[in-house]
Order: sequence, then C-alpha cells, then structure tokens
Amino acid sequence: MRLGDLLNKLGWSQAELARQAGVSAATVRHVLLGDSVRRGSSKKICDALGTALKLPLEPSDINEMKISDLQRKERQKYPRPGC
Repeated sequence: MRLGDLLNKLGWSQAELARQAGVSAATVRHVLLGDSVRRGSSKKICDALGTALKLPLEPSDINEMKISDLQRKERQKYPRPGC
C-alpha cells in the first residue's frame, strides 16, 4: 500500500497529514512524489501516521509502504500466544 492509498484509508487529505505531522503541505507532496525531505520532517510524518495506525513507523517505512509490512509490524507488536 502506498502512502497515498494509506491516506485514503485513514480518510486524510495531504493537508490533514501535514497538519497532524506539523509539516508543510509542500513537504507532504514531496514525500508522495518520492522526493527526499529532511529526516526531521520524515520523522514527524512517521509519528503522525504511526499514532493514527497505532504502529511504530520509521522514516524508511514511508518510502515504499506496503500493507504486508504494516501487518508484519502489527504482528511483532502484538504476537499471538504460542508463536
């Protein structure tokens, strides 16, 4: 799942992500386009998305977000008993 798809799933616009993360809308656009942004900005975006998803995210996670990666992180956070 790409970042744009994730925003749709959360019901967030680019402007809402920017507001939640405390970054400019231009920074969010750069991330969506795959451009490099400051690490501090990436961290803020990850923190905002991580809070919304209740998952810890790292800046590298927003480059190529895939649903399988998010599911794996959730399984690591909440492992099933006996696994």
